[in-house]
Amino acid sequence: MALKRKTIRRRASITSLIDVIFLLLLFFMLASTFSKFSDVEVSVAQSTRGVSSDSAQSVGLLIEPRHLTVDDQPVSDDEVQTFLSTLSRDRPLTVTIRATDDCNTQRLVDIFNRLGRIDGVNLVVVDPR
Repeated sequence: MALKRKTIRRRASITSLIDVIFLLLLFFMLASTFSKFSDVEVSVAQSTRGVSSDSAQSVGLLIEPRHLTVDDQPVSDDEVQTFLSTLSRDRPLTVTIRATDDCNTQRLVDIFNRLGRIDGVNLVVVDPR
């Protein structure tokens, strides 16, 4: 006569699974970097073709990956804010911004943030081609 064994099923414990998920969450929270996000105000420019204004002056700014050029004059990143603010003391200044193809977006945003702090400066972005 064969004896039947009673098998008792134990309930699966998910406590260890919850511990592992918590540790992974904690690891990724501590390992990730948090950066400061800022807004860049962009507005649509009106067409001023054929209209000359004696009250405003205009300069061109070329943004390259490691260099800035204001009207064919090299300017460092730290000096561009001071340079343009001295030009805008007498009358409003329009800065026409062009960027080379190899310039990345973060560089553009950094320069926009620097130039956005200057009073009396209007920024116009044009296609580099």
